[in-house]
Amino acid sequence: MSSLRYCLIFLLLTTACKHKALTNFSTGDAYYTQVAIHYEKSTNNNAKFCSKNYHKGILLPINSRVTLQDMTNQSILMRIESTKENLLIENDYKKTSKNMIQIFNELFAKEKRDLSVFSEVERKSIIAGKVTPHMTKNAVIAALGYPPVNETKDTSSNKWIYWKSKTSKTTVNFNGDKVISIKE
Repeated sequence: MSSLRYCLIFLLLTTACKHKALTNFSTGDAYYTQVAIHYEKSTNNNAKFCSKNYHKGILLPINSRVTLQDMTNQSILMRIESTKENLLIENDYKKTSKNMIQIFNELFAKEKRDLSVFSEVERKSIIAGKVTPHMTKNAVIAALGYPPVNETKDTSSNKWIYWKSKTSKTTVNFNGDKVISIKE
């Protein structure tokens, strides 16, 4: 096996996702969002999501059904089944330090995410794409996605920073695994 193939296998096995990492993707296949995604309409009326994970625009709730239209080294094109809109996901590697396979595996899976592992209060926040005090780190990831690595180097830290826009941030502070404060 070539070293490139070993690197790809290692990369897929070490992804931080809680669901099984996908290794083969087929256009036309259906997937479910594993986190709540905020997207904006682009100039051509398609939906657009930046891998920097801005929290503004329209909410695509967790467990929404989408269909893979195309995937390249720099972008993923999904079709949102409920609205029939195309969702273009573009990667800013400088801000994410992730490749498109990692981003795909963080955002999508073949099965719906099991929300029964969360408390009722957490489930309501996750479905609304919001973070509230006392949520676990796993629940925050489900509600907001992974924090951008240029602001939060490691999810084991007690301070996660998310971008609301290019100039506005949200800071989520933890005590161990529980949210203790949110600063917008």
